[in-house]
Amino acid sequence: MPAAAAFLWGAAIGHVYQWFAHGDHAAGNAGGILANDVLLPAVMIALAARDVRRAGSGRGHTARPAA
Repeated sequence: MPAAAAFLWGAAIGHVYQWFAHGDHAAGNAGGILANDVLLPAVMIALAARDVRRAGSGRGHTARPAA
């Protein structure tokens, strides 16, 4: 996960650079793909942190027995 986050945030930096340095406002550079490159790693990290906190509190991914 850290490698994916670093790759996507690096891509986001490249998109922003192309946007400001070369005026590249194409949808594939400054549109949804830029939002994806920024938000997806943030969501992945937030969910992983939540999972770690839940596992530490004893409420991990164990299935409950049927009643």
